[in-house]
Amino acid sequence: MKIGKVPQTVIKRVVLKNVKENMEENLLCVQVTKYGNNKELCTYVVYEAANELLARGIAPRCMQLTILLPPYAYESRLKAMSEAAAEAAKTCHIKISEIHAEVMPHISAGIVTAAMQGEELSGLRSPNDDAGNDIVLAGTVGLAGSIRILKEKEEELRERFIPAFLDGLARKQKELYREELWEILKGISDVNVTQITDGGILAALWKITKECEWGMDVDLKKMSICQETVEICEHFRLNPYQLASSGSFLILTKDGEGLQAKLKEADIRASVIGQRKAGCDKIIRNGEEMRYLDRPAPDEFLKLFWREGE
Repeated sequence: MKIGKVPQTVIKRVVLKNVKENMEENLLCVQVTKYGNNKELCTYVVYEAANELLARGIAPRCMQLTILLPPYAYESRLKAMSEAAAEAAKTCHIKISEIHAEVMPHISAGIVTAAMQGEELSGLRSPNDDAGNDIVLAGTVGLAGSIRILKEKEEELRERFIPAFLDGLARKQKELYREELWEILKGISDVNVTQITDGGILAALWKITKECEWGMDVDLKKMSICQETVEICEHFRLNPYQLASSGSFLILTKDGEGLQAKLKEADIRASVIGQRKAGCDKIIRNGEEMRYLDRPAPDEFLKLFWREGE
């Protein structure tokens, strides 16, 4: 199989049919796994898992963390990672029930998994509900991925960019978890929320249109993207629209302009990027150009660790 997240079509074909009878469909938990060599890896895992629960209408309450390290890792690295996890959990108002740490042979990067549980939260609905036709992007394309790239490749990037430029991107890490976003969404009826994770915004658009069996018409030029993300992606020859954007969301609503205004009042970037349509056509516009959305590709972050043919 290809490197990266196993496609949902494969999961349905070879996994779900074998375990469906033993699955608990209403269990209020999620699991998020990330890999890398930077000491703030736990921060990204905690934020993404908390956002994922909230997007499903579940308030996160506690979590178990598993940290797997390569043999060359020092004790100081584990200490820094656990401190980052504790700080992120505090930000998200989550208790850590257990941290399991292990040094593993035959791995070349750290691997962190958060298993997070919560309780139902009124006001948010699942992605399959008929919330409206406006598609709102709350957040910024590729921000989470570009911050992770900065942390992994900081030495190389500091030879290419001035410190003020990179420091500005690092400060945007606080945008990966925005408590005020959820307070706004709880006050709006009929919204569907999908976090933009691995594969970027193009994968997220594919996911929501396939799950709900409808088409769409969106415009790339209406999607917010930071200049730092653009520059870093150009440096590593990556596509920012296929880069993980955890902490950014696609929101379906009947009043996209109204939601956009409320989010901007809270200093959250937001834009109506298009509408969902009847039928199966998934149209992406870029100025006068028009194309159709392809099946999701592996997340661009993978290319920092692995390139096809190596």
